[in-house]
Amino acid sequence: QLLGVVGIVLGNVLGFSNLPAILDARRQGSLGNKNALVFPFLCVNCVSWCMYSVAKKDVYMFGGNVFVALMGLFYTTSSLGLMNCPQERLKLEGLLLLLLLIVAFV
Repeated sequence: QLLGVVGIVLGNVLGFSNLPAILDARRQGSLGNKNALVFPFLCVNCVSWCMYSVAKKDVYMFGGNVFVALMGLFYTTSSLGLMNCPQERLKLEGLLLLLLLIVAFV
């Protein structure tokens, strides 16, 4: 149980590590040189782990991923709002949709 709690804490710390950079980008109104393509992967990866944890009835695995999945979604939607290039925005939207569809059908 102790290792499960440690896993939850470490997973959430890692997931929240991008928060200061995203909040700063939102204040500035620009992503700058940040690569937003990693955020959909973060979101969908954690969503898939949440689905697996529900199937395995593992609360520790779920706890380590559910908030990070929400943060990944927050990072992605924040990035979409800050993108100036329509092609890059479309690429990010398409990537998120594709990844979510793959997870939904697995």
